[in-house]
Parts: sequence; structure tokens; C-alpha cells
Amino acid sequence: MAGVAGVEPVRGNEGNAQFAIGRGTGAEHCHLVKWIGFSIQEDSSMSRIGEWLDEQAEVEVLAFLLENEGEYLQGPAVGIARQVIRDGRHSLSERQLFVFDRYIRPYLELECKRCNIQLPACEIVHALSEDGLCGWCSHQAGKMDD
Repeated sequence: MAGVAGVEPVRGNEGNAQFAIGRGTGAEHCHLVKWIGFSIQEDSSMSRIGEWLDEQAEVEVLAFLLENEGEYLQGPAVGIARQVIRDGRHSLSERQLFVFDRYIRPYLELECKRCNIQLPACEIVHALSEDGLCGWCSHQAGKMDD
């Protein structure tokens, strides 16, 4: 998992991807956790993997918005989205952050059109490109159509 500080791949005997999260050799003091279909060895810095997954989902949303440039983003928001993908949100100036908050963040905080719950970042691209529904509501709507 390149790009995540303190995360090193380890061999597993289950055939699942496994990662040791820790500092240096401190990972052997971790305990094993099942999470999202693969194993992760966890210590007190488990939140780093969640943060990394959120960042990756956000990058996926920004890439989708850029692919459909005229439809979602225009003007300075386009360049700012590219910068966030390339350098991260922390690289934005105060003015750029204002543009990000005003024109880009609303796409990262979408709510399901049916249940009005904020969509997780990993479901936003589907909602934007399809029906505006969260995964559960989309599944329920599909069941009603059958």
C-alpha cells in the first residue's frame, strides 16, 4: 500500500491481502482484525488506513468530476481539483480552499435522494452517474423494479 506511512505488506496464510500497520518492528504487538474482505493487523494507528481509504475515494470522485468537466466543475475549480488529486488538500492556499469548499465539497457531501443520508465517498461516483441513490436505496429500487 504505497502512500500510507507506516503500512507494510506482510505474507498471509489465508490468501487475503494483509498489511502490518505500525512503526518499524512494533507491528508484531498488533492484533488481527477482519475488515472489508481482507486482513489488517491493527495497532493504535488503525485510523490511518481509514483515512487513506477516504482519500482514495475522494480522489476517485474528483477524477470523475474532471472526466465530466463541463457538467460538474468549471473555471478555477477544475485546476483546484487537479491539484488536490496531485498534491492533496493540504496543498491548497486559503483562496483555493474557499473555492474548494464552495464548488467541490458539495459533491463530496452528497445525500441520497431517497433516504437523505450523506453518501459515503465510495458511493458518490455511482450516485452521480446513475440515480442519486445510496447503495442500499439503489438496491431496494432495483428489487421493486423486478
